[in-house]
Amino acid sequence: MSRLLTAGLMLVGLVTLAPAQDTEKAQDTVKKAEATPLQQAVLDDPDDADALRKYAIAEINALRTLLQSDPDAAEKRLNQFAEFTKALDPKDANTKRLLGSVNNVVKSYEQQITLARLSLDDLKKQLDENPDDTKAVGNYAGKLAMMMSPIVRSEPEKAEQLMKQGQKFLNGLKDKAKEDATKRAIQSALTSIGRYERTIEGAMKLAKLIGTQASKLEVEAWVNGKPLTDEDLKGKVVLLDFWAVWCGPCVATFPHLRDWDKKYDDLVIIGVTNYHQYIWDEKAERAKRSKDVSEEAEQDMLVQFAKHHKLTHRFALESDRKLTNHYGASAIPEAVLIDRQGKVRLIKVGSGEANATAIEEMIEKLIEE
Repeated sequence: MSRLLTAGLMLVGLVTLAPAQDTEKAQDTVKKAEATPLQQAVLDDPDDADALRKYAIAEINALRTLLQSDPDAAEKRLNQFAEFTKALDPKDANTKRLLGSVNNVVKSYEQQITLARLSLDDLKKQLDENPDDTKAVGNYAGKLAMMMSPIVRSEPEKAEQLMKQGQKFLNGLKDKAKEDATKRAIQSALTSIGRYERTIEGAMKLAKLIGTQASKLEVEAWVNGKPLTDEDLKGKVVLLDFWAVWCGPCVATFPHLRDWDKKYDDLVIIGVTNYHQYIWDEKAERAKRSKDVSEEAEQDMLVQFAKHHKLTHRFALESDRKLTNHYGASAIPEAVLIDRQGKVRLIKVGSGEANATAIEEMIEKLIEE
């Protein structure tokens, strides 16, 4: 998910009522088909930024899946998404900014659909014939990024191979290019592709953790339940959920966490987080960034946060980031599953149904062992 999307879709503003005519414009876009529950939540209150964020994230996750398998279906869904959001006219400032970010993301997906219909080999052939085709350079970098993004964490070796092949091709192309503008475009493409290197290295580090002994449970404070020790966890299946209150994708995993905590008696879920200077806003019923927040105040915020989201598992707070660093949780949410013998068996980064399915399947396997 892009930085624009991550920043934009996590905005949550105050709710104000919009005039009826603004809602009617959006309702017209779905009058031929029944609105989905997420669309209806937006229609019910166009100034509810949280409803808009949830709807947008769901649509974007669906688009990402369709892009890999059916660009035509992705284009159809994107057009419906764009038609719906462009008809919205929120009055709340935060929601209006969020909507602007959503519309920008829509534009970026239009380009990705174009790239989905192109092959990397065709683009290489095009550049072999004309090394100074700057548009093709950009398309090549974009296509390569599109191929790497879905596998950069799940198949880091394959992603690294793609990255190195792309870098080799672009460096060779730079020697053939004659125009300064083309050389700048190639260098920009190389820089863009190179940004995946750190993520690939992190994913490889996570892969090496599989089968190793879990780190000792050294945290500073416990919230939403009594403290736990390593002794308490012996013989249990443990899910470490690295998260933060400001993380939209983390919140998207909460329904699964609630279900698993209720469904599996032998599963212990621990939400690992850090101090981020947040307090609880009673009026808005949400966590809010503040200055000079004491550890006690932030712990109280987490109690209210858990209650608001109906989360029943414990939170472990750390400021030295020992667990975070050991498990390489540089991107969140990150889920770490530990078996009854204290061995790391699965690590998944990010939200989404594919990850949730993989985690639940492993939970059931570990409980049966």
